[in-house]
Amino acid sequence: MKTKLLLSIILISSSVFALEGLQNVAKINAVAKDQAMARKFESRLAYEMDMNKLANKKIQTLLQDNDKLASDYRAAITQNQFLKLQNNALIETIKKNGNFTQELAEKYQPSTNRMPASVQDNKSKK
Repeated sequence: MKTKLLLSIILISSSVFALEGLQNVAKINAVAKDQAMARKFESRLAYEMDMNKLANKKIQTLLQDNDKLASDYRAAITQNQFLKLQNNALIETIKKNGNFTQELAEKYQPSTNRMPASVQDNKSKK
């Protein structure tokens, strides 16, 4: 009887140890699966960060180009205003000399020195 009891205890304990071993293997497999998933997400995150950096560089380049174009546009507006003033001064000089005919008056009318509305809007925003 003692032998049967001893054998039963041995069988039960070995079954428990076997079950614990299976549980440990399942835990190890789950951890390995989670680690593989984490590596996958880390590589995806690194890729997305690289793409984000590239996009930021492109945006910075576009902003710099935009600033340059805006500066060139303002310079062109200033030059245009100067030319209008110069044109008006020439017309006045021709008028004073008495050489300003009706034909010239129709062809070369004094310019207004107003800026386009878009430029005025940009100046008011700043």
